[in-house]
Amino acid sequence: MTAQASNWSDADKEALKAEVIKARGRFRPWHQSLLEARPSALKRMSDFVVASEEGPIGPALRHLIWTAVDAVVTHLYPAGIAIHARVATQHGVAAEQVFEALELACLCVTRTFEVGLPIIQSLSGDASGAATSFSPEDEALLRRCASAMGEIPPWVESGLRLDPVYTRTLIDMVFAPEDATLPPKWRMLICLAIASCPAIADRTWIERYAAGSLKAGASIDELVACLKLASGIGIHALAVGAPAVLEGLAPAT
Repeated sequence: MTAQASNWSDADKEALKAEVIKARGRFRPWHQSLLEARPSALKRMSDFVVASEEGPIGPALRHLIWTAVDAVVTHLYPAGIAIHARVATQHGVAAEQVFEALELACLCVTRTFEVGLPIIQSLSGDASGAATSFSPEDEALLRRCASAMGEIPPWVESGLRLDPVYTRTLIDMVFAPEDATLPPKWRMLICLAIASCPAIADRTWIERYAAGSLKAGASIDELVACLKLASGIGIHALAVGAPAVLEGLAPAT
């Protein structure tokens, strides 16, 4: 037991454990690790999570958002993906919609072209890109892209000109699936959460998907709530770190 933990009575710790279970519906091993080593950190974390949930976004979309941000390639927290996918379905979300949220998490693949193509074009002396006439099929794809993203970013048209096959598959996979089942506002808010989570925090994306969310009918309060939910993956430093620290500090056997 740490010196800090010794300041908490057993009754205090049991009360805190009950508080976490009431708020989260579960008490994970990493919660127990914090309760044993630094209960004040568990209390602060629990208060933060409760505050992050306050707002107009209901539990179904909330857990879809958490499923998606936990699946962002620069984060990848399998325990969270599993928990939030399960809870989302308990609130009426279909399994295919959970997988659709995972597809949206794949939008991170577009950063390579969004950041890289302008650099390559500038090195080739083609910074502005030549005017292009698109086929009817590509025009339809661009319309779907604009509807899904709220706009057509410059890299999309450049990509269709420089590598049309790849760009078509990229847009179709992430932004404009014809079999999308999530409401457009939900899709846009999930994209905003991905854009603003600590693992990404891309200003251009946040501007794009915040504007797109408003166009899709979201309120300012929903945008703020989305940012709060997206921020939550920061606490996985405790979720992953606390058990690892306790293991590292345990006496060698």
